[in-house]
Amino acid sequence: MAEIYEQGTIRTNDGLNIFFRRDIPRHPKGIVVLLHTLAEHSGRYDHAAAELNSAGYGVYRFDCRGHGRSDGPRGDVRDFFDYIFDTDMIVEHAHNACPGLPVFLLGHSMGGFVAAAYAAEHPEKIAGEIITGAAIRMVPALSFLLSETSSRHRERGDERFSLVAPCWKENDEGSWNDDRYVLDSVTVRLAGNVWLSGADWFQPRMKDVVTPLLILHGEDDWFVPPEASRWFYERVSSPDRLLHIYPKRGHFLLDADTEVLSDITAWLDEHRNGTGNPHGSVV
Repeated sequence: MAEIYEQGTIRTNDGLNIFFRRDIPRHPKGIVVLLHTLAEHSGRYDHAAAELNSAGYGVYRFDCRGHGRSDGPRGDVRDFFDYIFDTDMIVEHAHNACPGLPVFLLGHSMGGFVAAAYAAEHPEKIAGEIITGAAIRMVPALSFLLSETSSRHRERGDERFSLVAPCWKENDEGSWNDDRYVLDSVTVRLAGNVWLSGADWFQPRMKDVVTPLLILHGEDDWFVPPEASRWFYERVSSPDRLLHIYPKRGHFLLDADTEVLSDITAWLDEHRNGTGNPHGSVV
């Protein structure tokens, strides 16, 4: 149970208000900054935040620009690095509000990609990161949007595409239809800036990911194939890394899944004091 609950906004350098929540238990052992995926928002992680609070970890969550209750054109981003800048703003806020506590990132799907990129850019600011179903590279469900040329997202970026597609309807962990903050479309520019420009920037920098790393993926993930996590695991430099593929699990691993959240809190307990597994392993 959270001892401190707060929600509000933080203003970015380019004038946007980013909506955030923080849930802090009494005597927290560390802080987890949680990043949501494409088209959703921080409010969809109440269960994960409650489980982390019960294990003694404070949680910061925020809505990416253009998502949820944050400012910005809906389902759009002008630069992949905007997501990294906004994450850094929240990480700094967590450090300032909870001095001396280790700060970890937990990112899902697109949020996992942002978390991984952040770790390459600012390894000194986090004690480790956890990524679930991370869309580290182009996902098959979106590749048709960008198959013409890589310039499409610049020349026709305002075009929107619906997320009510067969692959999205096959969401095996529940419907988004009743959530008014979930987007039903995003821009081609967002997809291009994340999975073309962002991926082009990140791939040569994967070697810069040196922080402790927990990579979780569902074997039956319908949106991001588990091969993406295996590919990432093999290319990062972190000596302390663990890849866990869950049999018969889908994309949304954090949705009310006690086993996954128990594995996450156990990993956090092992790493909050700077200890962990000095050698990579696959489960």
